Amino acid sequence: MRMADGLTVGWLDSSIGALVRHDAGALARFGYWLVTSVDSSTDLPGNRSARTIVDRYAGCVFLGQGLIVPGTDAVDVAEEFDLFNGFDEVWLFETQPRKAKPPELSIVSPLNLGSDPVPPPLASWMGQAGCELGLGDGIGLNYAAQNEAVAKLIEGMAASRNQLRSSPD
Repeated sequence: MRMADGLTVGWLDSSIGALVRHDAGALARFGYWLVTSVDSSTDLPGNRSARTIVDRYAGCVFLGQGLIVPGTDAVDVAEEFDLFNGFDEVWLFETQPRKAKPPELSIVSPLNLGSDPVPPPLASWMGQAGCELGLGDGIGLNYAAQNEAVAKLIEGMAASRNQLRSSPD
């Protein structure tokens, strides 16, 4: 974990899918999820599964190239549509996102926020959009948080999951 551009950022040996499966409640507490990459697909309005989600779940809408999912439905949607399997990106908000993610902004691998420079528009967009936490995976899990407490939550979730994974059966 490190501070960069006013954000707490880092890289973990984990994934979005693993966190959702291990401790969904901690992530479901965020009011809205903005999903901007699913298995490297970033044109979610053009994605059949995403269009089906919008049709089936009230409150799910497109914002720019992303899909807004209310936090109360996010875990169910992720499970039903098997969304998070790698090279995914999701942004978590307390209130409805105010601004679409710029297309040039990505925190998906091969970027490593543990050591690589933070993408220039990251802090500015997160502030303007009201985003509390960004997660991007592929080869490990990148995270960017507006405050250290949220970053520690993600670090704790990953550590807990890793302890369970490495404990003898």
